[in-house]
Amino acid sequence: MTGPPRELTIPPEAAGRRLDQALATLLPEHSRSRVKQWIVAGLVQVDGAAAEPRTRVTGGEHVAIAADAPKAH
Repeated sequence: MTGPPRELTIPPEAAGRRLDQALATLLPEHSRSRVKQWIVAGLVQVDGAAAEPRTRVTGGEHVAIAADAPKAH
């Protein structure tokens, strides 16, 4: 990884989706399988804690990605 973790907030519209699906939507430059690899490797934290790809989001969660991913707009 280069630089600080990328940080973003899960939007309310993503409520009920799996974490890997929500992040793949927010980072369309990366496939869901790539996002899932990051989560499994422990490179993604949700509200300061490691999460599983199948974790359901409710919206408003703070996500830090310690991989070389572009910042979401």
